[in-house]
Amino acid sequence: MQGSTSIANIVFAVSFSPDGRTLASSDNSHTLRLWNVQTGECCKILSDNCRAWSIAWSPDGKILASGSDDRLLRLWDIESGECLKTLPGHTSLIFSVAFSSDGKMLATSSDDKTVKLWDVESGECLKTLQGHAALVWCVRFSVDGRIVVSGSHDRTIKLWDVGSGECVKTLQNDASEVWAIAISPDGKTIASGSANGVINLWKMEAGECVKTMRSPRLYEGMNITGVTGLTDAQKSTLKALGAVETVGLMSPFIYQFALG
Repeated sequence: MQGSTSIANIVFAVSFSPDGRTLASSDNSHTLRLWNVQTGECCKILSDNCRAWSIAWSPDGKILASGSDDRLLRLWDIESGECLKTLPGHTSLIFSVAFSSDGKMLATSSDDKTVKLWDVESGECLKTLQGHAALVWCVRFSVDGRIVVSGSHDRTIKLWDVGSGECVKTLQNDASEVWAIAISPDGKTIASGSANGVINLWKMEAGECVKTMRSPRLYEGMNITGVTGLTDAQKSTLKALGAVETVGLMSPFIYQFALG
């Protein structure tokens, strides 16, 4: 931020406080920073022992949760800057942390393929949710706090019952890994962001994908059928950027590209 202590390292996560006055950030210097949004000044530095990949504020704005690559979940007191709790449990780095709407529970997702539910007051791990076949990039609570939604590298979105810990629904995102999820304010729709640049909207109750959104890609619709001089790797790259291989006229741009 302008006029503030600079972040010279990679920033992994940012999160606004509930009142919008403070921004928390985590970076590669193994610190968490609190910024005054109005002045742009860094008002507090919370010393961590490793990189925090994800941070989240409690609904009352008094606690900041961080999930780090040392496999630990930490709870920080915003007023004092002290670490209130250090919670072990995951066997690999933590990618995502999320508070329930009432602030009583936390969910974490990890490279160890699990989602864990935590009691904020006691620090106890209440449940370990197992079922994903690969690392779990992201996790969110439903608006009413009864469901936890997780997105994984295994190309699925899973809905878990908080009370029982059971997976109640699996949404197949066949095209690509799920890196990000969000839940609409009315709690009826899940948005998922994938590694292939696609955003899907899902109806939570039905588990159906109702809309797919994608920004135009660099070579969207460009026909590369019959082009010579391209390796398989180059063709794959062009297709990932929207090119197609069907019968039709060759694009002059691609023709020029192929000839060098």
